[in-house]
Amino acid sequence: MVTVTGKLLICSRLHSNTVNAYVRIFEAHNFDYSDLNELDDAALMALFPYNIF
Repeated sequence: MVTVTGKLLICSRLHSNTVNAYVRIFEAHNFDYSDLNELDDAALMALFPYNIF
């Protein structure tokens, strides 16, 4: 079984620490995957900043 973290690592060139931070943010907000589809680019950038580390 591939985890959410694993899928993000496969689909991106982000460092695993960044992916783990994004997953923690996602889980802390109790989002459903469909919720993310509703967000525009600006909202996604605010929620998941590129330079966490």
